[in-house]
Amino acid sequence: MRRSTIFAGPKWVILLATTLVACTSSSNGASESTTPASAAPSTYPPLPTTTTPSAPEVLIVGDFLTTDTDGLGLGESIARIGWLPTIDAREDRTIAEGADLLESSRGRGVLPRLIIVSLGANDACLATPIETVEPNIRRIAALAGDEHVVVWVNLQMKDCMARARTINDALTVTAMTTPNFFVADWATDAPIQRLEGDGIHYDRKGSQFRVDYYVSLLRMYATR
Repeated sequence: MRRSTIFAGPKWVILLATTLVACTSSSNGASESTTPASAAPSTYPPLPTTTTPSAPEVLIVGDFLTTDTDGLGLGESIARIGWLPTIDAREDRTIAEGADLLESSRGRGVLPRLIIVSLGANDACLATPIETVEPNIRRIAALAGDEHVVVWVNLQMKDCMARARTINDALTVTAMTTPNFFVADWATDAPIQRLEGDGIHYDRKGSQFRVDYYVSLLRMYATR
């Protein structure tokens, strides 16, 4: 270590020579050994992570009874209880067209676990023969099983009532013989006093009731 010392006086300055102080080894001349610092690890353990479970998904396939809920917050109401909704509704959709859509979705591997079907009103109003309706009901029911739960909302109508009941009966029979295929009894639960003059459409309050009904089905079948 190099050390400098300066003394100052009134008439002179004495500068002492710089001395070099060297650290010497022990008297036997052997140098001191030092322990090198341990090397830093080349890899580090991964930081702990948290996994957020993904939201359950639901597909609603419907006709005009579902499109009538447009603007009433169906998707928002479903998302509010923690579900991710896909709503595919078309005013004039028949059961056969719904079956085509669902089978195509299954072929592409995009069907979620829970599927809600709201079809049959157009078939009832068009007087589609039950012999034509039943095979298409079975096509949709065939999607139910270990991978998918299918819940079908049946019909309550003042017009075309007899044909609606025939479709409801076919749904009930199918549910009795098909695991994970269920019928939601809208025919009993619907606010029939909210049907409009045509006997098939619901007024705004009736359609809002239907929004709440879909949400209740999600709560009911969430753990199936």
